[in-house]
Amino acid sequence: MDAITIVLIFFGTYGIFMTTAYFLAKVFFPLEDESAAAKASLRERRQFVPRRRLSTKELQTLRGTFRYAKN
Repeated sequence: MDAITIVLIFFGTYGIFMTTAYFLAKVFFPLEDESAAAKASLRERRQFVPRRRLSTKELQTLRGTFRYAKN
């Protein structure tokens, strides 16, 4: 075997090992911050969903504020 083949086998094996170690670490030792950040982002998204249809007056008010915000 020549040197290039040995290097390719080494890096291929090393890459598989590191990838496996990374995913096993994420499964067995998850960071608590990741789940908290995910829950917070879900709460932020729900915050902007209107719970009812806006009345014509409310829509006109919003359009007015958007119009002034652009300038």
